Amino acid sequence: MDDEPVTPDATAPQPFEQASPDAAVSALAAQFEAELAATSAQVAEARAAYASASDEYQATKHEFDQANQLASDTDQRAEAAEQTATTSARLLLRAVRAGGNPLESADPLAAIFAGTGGNLLQRLGSLDQLARASASPSELAARAEHDAVVARGLRTQADKAKDAVGTIPVESNQQAVASASAAVDSAEARMASVQLQIASTGSVTRFPNFVDDGRLGKAAWVDPLRGQITDGYGPRPSRPLGTGPFHYGDDIAAACSTWIVAAAAGTVESTGPNGSYGNWVLIDHGHGVQTVYGHIENGGTLVHVGEAVVAGQPIALVGSTGLSTGCHLHFEVRIDGQRIDPQPFLAVRGVIVGR
Repeated sequence: MDDEPVTPDATAPQPFEQASPDAAVSALAAQFEAELAATSAQVAEARAAYASASDEYQATKHEFDQANQLASDTDQRAEAAEQTATTSARLLLRAVRAGGNPLESADPLAAIFAGTGGNLLQRLGSLDQLARASASPSELAARAEHDAVVARGLRTQADKAKDAVGTIPVESNQQAVASASAAVDSAEARMASVQLQIASTGSVTRFPNFVDDGRLGKAAWVDPLRGQITDGYGPRPSRPLGTGPFHYGDDIAAACSTWIVAAAAGTVESTGPNGSYGNWVLIDHGHGVQTVYGHIENGGTLVHVGEAVVAGQPIALVGSTGLSTGCHLHFEVRIDGQRIDPQPFLAVRGVIVGR
């Protein structure tokens, strides 16, 4: 008798089927994309918190500076009034002593500043006694009392102004800015760690996973500096001068004092010293696009904040400030605050970086 066909048991263990290499790579890429998106969001959140803390600190600092200036001005006025009151008291005492007043051994400042309560004339003697020592003793007494009242009033105002300065939380807000800055550094470090993991797999070649959406339309772009690229965008095998594990721009070598030009038209948003960048310039090109120019020579910045520039306009001189081992330009492109690889971004706009 022929054997009947055996129906496979669906509940029986089935042979393990390995995922295809393409599927494994896709899954890994998807995982990294999710991790990169999460860390990028953390960076954006940390930067927003830093911007908020910085704005609050600047407002508090402005309030503190104004209050401090008011306290200083009021203190100077109080000192001047006290000097005037001292002079008036001495003139009055001279008149009293000349008339043989029994209070001639009294301290005139104690009589003036201890609080006369409007009875200064009674405490120093009668008008008749003062009249023998001065042509206008009543005027001297009135002036001394008036000057003493003014001095006490201004001193009270000065003390209140000093107390007001102490209530402004400028130091705590400054600490909040420092904490927010540290949070940004921590978030960027986490993102760099993910980027390094991606780089080690070779599954992704550009970091972050930026899709060029053609921002700025047909705006003209130029090479910011002619020279050899000595360090490109991406993970660093070594970390010169204690820099981070990921390089967020292109280093273009050139002789010190070589002209650096704006890569595109925009508005200068920031200049001056900035940590490891040394002297830098940040240009906002609109629509979330920014470029950064770092390690500028001391005294070599030619533009100021708020200035409008055009593509190819000289903006600075090559230097070696900040964390730098030689004269070069550190050039970055940022999209919505995220630093991307400048070379492919400019390549599609007809520019080869460094050439």
